[in-house]
Amino acid sequence: MADKMAMSISQLSRKINGITGYTTISYVLQLKLNKAKTMLEDDNTSITEVSDACGFYYVSYFSRVFKKEFGLPPSEYKKSIQFELENSQETK
Repeated sequence: MADKMAMSISQLSRKINGITGYTTISYVLQLKLNKAKTMLEDDNTSITEVSDACGFYYVSYFSRVFKKEFGLPPSEYKKSIQFELENSQETK
């Protein structure tokens, strides 16, 4: 990515940090976790599929960092979203 932007890796890292407030690794992790959160809202997508699609090699690592970021493991988050959807449909 740095090559495509005609800058060194350290320059790119400083730019990302200046714009986002995150290190490059932390920023990429945030992007992956936010994508995972959105994907978990789909009833037909398994946690393993989400983990793979978001670039996590191990589901256990994905679950651990997801829980650290959002306070719930992916399985509980998925259940809570489905519960909210069911309740909102019942109240309509």
